[in-house]
Amino acid sequence: MTVIAPRWVAPASASIIHLAAEDRIVITMEDGVRVGGIGTRVRQELRAAGVDTPVDELGLPGRFLDHGDRSEILAGVGLDAASVADGIEKQLLGVRLPAARPHPEEEV
Repeated sequence: MTVIAPRWVAPASASIIHLAAEDRIVITMEDGVRVGGIGTRVRQELRAAGVDTPVDELGLPGRFLDHGDRSEILAGVGLDAASVADGIEKQLLGVRLPAARPHPEEEV
């Protein structure tokens, strides 16, 4: 697993593309709206570079959200720690889309 904290959205660093090509799945997570965020940019850059690693973009939906404190809002949109961990686990197991590529040791 590789964790990257990019300092900017564009241009996407070549190192991000290189690392993503070697991983089973790319998960982007931002505290802003998904549409037009870092995940969208990373997905576009990967495709332009011919990298087919699955990408899941986590962030706020592009709609008005119910009022509440930060933890309630994040839980309501599936961005709390437990929901994120559960989703990634399911993607690694291949039971949630986008599913991660098979682990190299599992490939035949």
